[in-house]
Amino acid sequence: MVPVCLLCLILVSAAGYWSRGKPSDRNGEIFQGIRFQRRSATSPRPVSLNILYVDLTTPGISFEFTKGYEGRFAFKAQKTSTFLKRTSCQVAINASYFWPFWSRHPLDFYPRDGDRVTAVGSYVSQGHEFGKVSPRYPSLYFDDSGKPTFRALNRPLADISGDFMVLQEGKVPATSHFGEKQLDIQPRTAIGLSKDEKHMILLVVDGRQPGRSEGLSLAELGQVMKSLGAEDALNLNGEGSETMVAQGADGKPTFLNEPVDMYLPGRERVVATHLGIHARPLNP
Repeated sequence: MVPVCLLCLILVSAAGYWSRGKPSDRNGEIFQGIRFQRRSATSPRPVSLNILYVDLTTPGISFEFTKGYEGRFAFKAQKTSTFLKRTSCQVAINASYFWPFWSRHPLDFYPRDGDRVTAVGSYVSQGHEFGKVSPRYPSLYFDDSGKPTFRALNRPLADISGDFMVLQEGKVPATSHFGEKQLDIQPRTAIGLSKDEKHMILLVVDGRQPGRSEGLSLAELGQVMKSLGAEDALNLNGEGSETMVAQGADGKPTFLNEPVDMYLPGRERVVATHLGIHARPLNP
């Protein structure tokens, strides 16, 4: 049971948050080789799209992956904003699904910061494997030079798994491909590559904010990734975990999207794994 005072706090917080105006659109380069764009759409429902376009040919672009530890539960859960600060990345997003996980209310949830969890599917960091390879969980791979590809590698430097390829060779799979999840409207985190693999597209779709940003289905996510220039795209862990952060002018993390954990607006969830990108400042 949720305490009455806590329930009142949740309702007041949500009402105040959702009564605000729609997110403001943005478009511009934030680091060398990285452009951020926020788009608001009204069809098929209100939705806010937060997009990072990464030019992989730009000098100084490199990737950072969550460090794993020995044992079955290889990761210490942390916020994406904490990961960005600890690694001095310029931008970061949440990555793989993970377990154990439950989220009943703000007094009953797991994990908390520092709790041990495991990644779902394959997860390789600096050549060390911390998850199990499975055809059920497709991956984005990084070769020994750090270049990302959706082509499977025997010994990747790193890889991150999601649950569905939402775009393959420029085509969105039939909705039946997504099974029981085909009708789910959720917040989303996705990662895609252009056909020549010279550009990466990171997308975080805000959701669970009625009238403001309600989320997308997996098929809709694939269509959006295609419209953004991706040839292939993977759905990562969203559904309350979705977070996109950047290093602010003061060096502190700043949110590019609007997380909603436990339906609490502005609440950031701790997650198992993350993908960070290092880039040079615009004015070195």
